Amino acid sequence: MANGRAQTLRTPRKSERTRQAVIDAAARLFARRGYAGTNLSDIAAEAGIKTGSLYYHFDSKEQLVYEVLRFGTAHSYENTRAAVAALGPGATATLALRTAIEAHLDSLH
Repeated sequence: MANGRAQTLRTPRKSERTRQAVIDAAARLFARRGYAGTNLSDIAAEAGIKTGSLYYHFDSKEQLVYEVLRFGTAHSYENTRAAVAALGPGATATLALRTAIEAHLDSLH
């Protein structure tokens, strides 16, 4: 049990932190400039790394778009699921639906 907890609380490795920084930078730039208006060197600069280092984590801009969308979808799902679960088993279907919609929209903004 303690082993599982230690794994859950471990500090992310530098490569994991860098990978996440690249995904975050890509998301910001895609939102601001669009896909066509963003290149890998822009993303690398935004993430504070060299363009060549970006290729250690991602093979292409298309792979970055996929990861940005995957991360955003997973975050939205978890946020929505947690909000509905917090209502408890006595919540009405209407309240659960309203809560799910609000949580989903909050995660998008």
